[in-house]
This record gives sequence, structure tokens and C-alpha cells, in this order.
Amino acid sequence: MIRHICIIGAGNVATHLSLSFYKKGLTIDCIHSRSIDKAKKLALQVDSDFTDQADKIPKNSQLYLLCVPDDAIVPVAKSIHKHSNPKAIIAHTSGSASSTTLQRFFSHFGVFYPLQTFSKNRELIISEIPFFITASDTKTEKELAALAKTLSKKIQIISDKQRMVLHVAAVISNNFSNYLFQVSATLLKNNDLDFSNIKPLILETAAKIQDKDPKDMQTGPAIRKDQKTIEHHLDFLKDYPELKELYRFMSQAIQKTSS
Repeated sequence: MIRHICIIGAGNVATHLSLSFYKKGLTIDCIHSRSIDKAKKLALQVDSDFTDQADKIPKNSQLYLLCVPDDAIVPVAKSIHKHSNPKAIIAHTSGSASSTTLQRFFSHFGVFYPLQTFSKNRELIISEIPFFITASDTKTEKELAALAKTLSKKIQIISDKQRMVLHVAAVISNNFSNYLFQVSATLLKNNDLDFSNIKPLILETAAKIQDKDPKDMQTGPAIRKDQKTIEHHLDFLKDYPELKELYRFMSQAIQKTSS
């Protein structure tokens, strides 16, 4: 059982995972970050050492968990592998980077991917977050899965390709939909209306897809093939050319899926 963890990074994911591990009685040996101030701030919350130097990370940790941006995974792994426990596991938390990016630095490597959007100042129910594990070997897989089970009841072993599919779907459903919320908020504000007016609609849509197929829950003029309303909306959007094209594209895409 992994009980000693070195967290590499001090951002949103690192903060949530460090606090969650600490609350479960696991030991955070060290917080390593390029920003010593951020490392110290997080370390004080989990009774941990902290450093911004690769050669100062502990050599007795069982897991080095990289909570860093995708383009930093390889450079960071390269910088710490000479100073770390050679028998330990190294894992990253990325949704899109392959597990094999770590292969040349450690014998036991993997991915510890929590599928959720993280913000430092927003509390989450960690037990409801699905964790997806990919590993270099069976033993590593079991150890990472056991660690995930201390936090969540939703654990799944997947391949690198499956995790990429999950990440693409997550970007489309989360980041893209949030952009649409942003566009809607701007449109309303420009016409002296408040975004709060459509929040009940957004919440009801999210509630309906909890137990229904999203395709079956589609409503609106496009699914009804109400071309008169669509053209009326497009005419209104003539002063918002980018939004007009987005509206046209989305309406056509909805109609294609229903045909």
C-alpha cells in the first residue's frame, strides 16, 4: 500500500489531491514546485516539507505524483529521476499524455487521472470523482488502484487510448459548454439582461442527462426542424457574425444527428 507520496506541483490538482491524501492519513513527504511560495503554502496545509530543487526531494517516497502541465511532464521526470527512489512509482495526472512518456526515467510508471475540473477554492466530493488508472505492469496497476480507492469509489483501469477519448469528451462537454455559457452571458449583458435568467434552464438540462441519453433529451428549434425560428434567430444575430455562424453550425449538426 502506498503511504508515502511526493507531490510534484502546487496547482489546482496538486492541492486537491494533497489535501485528500492527507485527510485519509497518508503522508505527503514533500511538495515540489517551481514556485517556492506555492510549495510552502500547500506544504503547511498537509504537514509536509517543500522545495523548488529537484535534488532536495525525498528518496524514500513510494510515489512521485506529477501534477504538472502536459508539456512539463517529461522535463520534470527527467530532472527528478536521479534524485528519487529507484524502486518507487512515478505517475502523472494528465488526461491526454501517454503513460509511456515516463518509461525512460522509471521502471514502474503510470497515470493517476481524476476526471474532474479543479479549482483551489472550490470544495469537491472526492469520493464521487472517477479515477482512471493506466500502469506499466500489474503490480503498479494494483498499487495505484488501491491508492485511488482510498479517495473514491469510482475506479477504472483503462488504456492510454481510452483515456485520450475520455479527455476529448471531457473537453467537448465541459470546456466547450462553458464557452457557450460565456457567449450567452455576453449576449444577454449586451441587451440589458442577466445570465441568472437562464441558470434554471442550464441546471434542468444537466439534471436530465443524469439518467437519460443526451440524444433523447435534445430540445429546441433545430431538433423540431423549425426553420422559421432558426432563420429569425440568425437574422437577429447579424450583428454578431461569429455567434451567427456558431448558431448555424450547431443547428445543422443537431439536425444531422436526428435524421
